[in-house]
Amino acid sequence: MRSLILATLASILTSGCNAPIPIRSSGVPGASPSVAALESTQGASVLGAWFYAEGRCLERYEFAKTGFFYSSSNQELLKGRFLAEDLQGEPPVIRVTQRVDEDNRKDDCTGPSTDKKGQTYVRYVLMAADRASIRVCVSADGKGCVGPLTRRLPPTPWLSYGDRVNAVFKPYVHFPEELLMAPSLRSNPATEVEVRSEPDGRILSFKMLASSGTKSWDDAVLMAVRQVDTLPSDYQGKVPPVLIIGFRPHP
Repeated sequence: MRSLILATLASILTSGCNAPIPIRSSGVPGASPSVAALESTQGASVLGAWFYAEGRCLERYEFAKTGFFYSSSNQELLKGRFLAEDLQGEPPVIRVTQRVDEDNRKDDCTGPSTDKKGQTYVRYVLMAADRASIRVCVSADGKGCVGPLTRRLPPTPWLSYGDRVNAVFKPYVHFPEELLMAPSLRSNPATEVEVRSEPDGRILSFKMLASSGTKSWDDAVLMAVRQVDTLPSDYQGKVPPVLIIGFRPHP
């Protein structure tokens, strides 16, 4: 991940949760919606998940209401805290101060990366007029920018639809690495979750269809699904009304 980009995820992904997510579709219509609106607060317009595709590499960022940031770029995972401050102007400019608390020191989309733990950055998020994309810059006047980052997954012809869904959910699966070797998880059991959505991908409801047999893993999966509000579309712009997604603890 470019160190200029500031980002947050709802939960950092541990290295043991890199298993791909198999998907199968069924044609059942959606159920009743339950999506909460963002709170009115400093930097509220930038809160949520953002995506950026660079070459054949996908990066994901999110600014969370909790004040934590998380990011994923190739194999690199960062976690820390941020402070967002609205500056005068229209469309909005948000000054973001970020301190990196955790860095797994793996390769990002540009190749080998340096250890960013303990570093503090100040960057400026420039919001597009339609609020659908942002650029992250070293100055408020738009110099040294990376982007655009978009709310929805950009075209990724090198990824299958299953990989695109995996990219949305995987960063939210947070499970202690030491627990991955528990006897109950050695057989790599799946937690199956049914996700119902609107035609535009907005998630209406979800429920667990099958337990892995390990409650702590099931709980981690359901917590991850709860953090996602929109499914990605396929290359025809369509989203299946129901997806049954299997989450496994091991690749």
